[in-house]
Amino acid sequence: MIATKWYNNNRPGPWWLEYQFAGGVPRRVTHYRLTSGNDAPERDPKDWELQASNDGVHWMTLDVRSGETFGSRQQTKTYWISKSAAYQAYRLAITKQAGNAENNVQLSEFSLLAANTNGQLEAVNLHRNPLVNPVSLQAVDSNTLAWASDDCLWSLNLASNAPVMLMDCREVVSENTRLQSISYSKASGEFLLSCAQDGKPLLYRFDPQAPVKALQTIPAGAGVDSAVWLGGAAQKNGGFVGRRKQVLVMQRENKPEIPAALSWSGIDTMTVTTDGRQVFFFGTTTNEPSAGVWQYDLETGRLHSVIPYAEHPSSYARKIEPLDDFILTASGKYTIYLPADFYRHPHRKYPLVIGDTDFGFAARGAYGRMWAPAVASCNAFVVIVNRKDWFGGLDQWGERVAAAVAELSARLPIDQDRMFLFGVSAETTYLGKFLNQTAPRWRGAMLLNPSGLPELSGMSAFQPMPKILVSAGELEGREKQLKEFQQKMLNSGVLVDLAIAPGEKHHLIGNAAQRQRTRAMIDFIFGD
Repeated sequence: MIATKWYNNNRPGPWWLEYQFAGGVPRRVTHYRLTSGNDAPERDPKDWELQASNDGVHWMTLDVRSGETFGSRQQTKTYWISKSAAYQAYRLAITKQAGNAENNVQLSEFSLLAANTNGQLEAVNLHRNPLVNPVSLQAVDSNTLAWASDDCLWSLNLASNAPVMLMDCREVVSENTRLQSISYSKASGEFLLSCAQDGKPLLYRFDPQAPVKALQTIPAGAGVDSAVWLGGAAQKNGGFVGRRKQVLVMQRENKPEIPAALSWSGIDTMTVTTDGRQVFFFGTTTNEPSAGVWQYDLETGRLHSVIPYAEHPSSYARKIEPLDDFILTASGKYTIYLPADFYRHPHRKYPLVIGDTDFGFAARGAYGRMWAPAVASCNAFVVIVNRKDWFGGLDQWGERVAAAVAELSARLPIDQDRMFLFGVSAETTYLGKFLNQTAPRWRGAMLLNPSGLPELSGMSAFQPMPKILVSAGELEGREKQLKEFQQKMLNSGVLVDLAIAPGEKHHLIGNAAQRQRTRAMIDFIFGD
């Protein structure tokens, strides 16, 4: 229930309510809504006009109503505006009230509405705040600042304390447009706006001196964020530099390009020097273990390490981030760690390590938070076919892995002679069954804290036999059993490596145990 109202007491008509939008930015209104007061129906408006203006002097009549009635107290009625356009100010001019109320008129609510992208009516946002999470503060000149806030572009003359709204992205583009950062070009006098619509990055250019406040789409800016104008002649020609999925992208003379030196970069934050010729960024350039500060010369293409990730950086230390949730036709979703040199040598064949598991628990949790990226750093594909939960679908372990291998082999350069299985805990029982059926196909299998062990019975002595790695905790109390298994397999011509972590149980907790497992797996995969 509306608890307040506007009451014009004992003042002769006509009566009016006026609203001017913040910053003087025109807003398009398609409907308006009136709610009657909580008492005295004789004070209800009966005849009125809705008017609009862009200068506060000349008013355009948008809608005329006469003989209107409200059937109950605090009844809300919505009216359509046939002459809808964008105006800076709107006012409701009431010329007559419902009854003998002398000079009194009242309303509980007067609101301006517009249709959103779904065609639903919403109240026009009457207020924009210039200090809601402000970003990208720019010096337009020695007396003027500009910045982005509340999805609007703001300007402030230092002689004044009143920010002026130059443009509202939600009004000029669409309600679902978000303004994320800006860049100002002194050469052209235009702003470069990094926006997002429904989460998709887009770039626009905006001229605040243009008679019509409109944004011009930059086609090459699709998917680019954090964009900044380039300097020199490139700036006049609309050149910019930004990020597309954390990789640096620049455009000169309407030709977007990714610098070869940064084709595998991971840029967290970046800035461009005032002359638009140097980019400084915090991030990685290939697959360093962690981020550093880098300088990239946009003219010469030279890359320079300003602050390395370590005092003594190693060319052998690498970091591999997984690519999550690729869709497979047969086996659902999977996560993949690409080989460290994959982008440099995309046609080289690489080993494959694959298993069906709960990724967060088995690969990032206690069973192996180190080994997956480490194996990928040594140039192997590591693929996790993601089960939805730990026990669900365990009996389909082999089917899902086989389907994943079939599709991956058609899409990725996999060395078919160097394919390895891995399984964790209860999965190893089903891995063993699958290995018994398909043993010649695999170079090896890695059993991490296994609950079951493969038999490999009935195999011909002339068939190639996979080797096996078993990694377990000392305190699981199975070392004797595992050594007996090792000897049994050796008698059948199968090599078994054991990696027993001292002081560990079924889940390897310590970093030393994790490193031991990782070294054992790397030696197992790449040691021959």
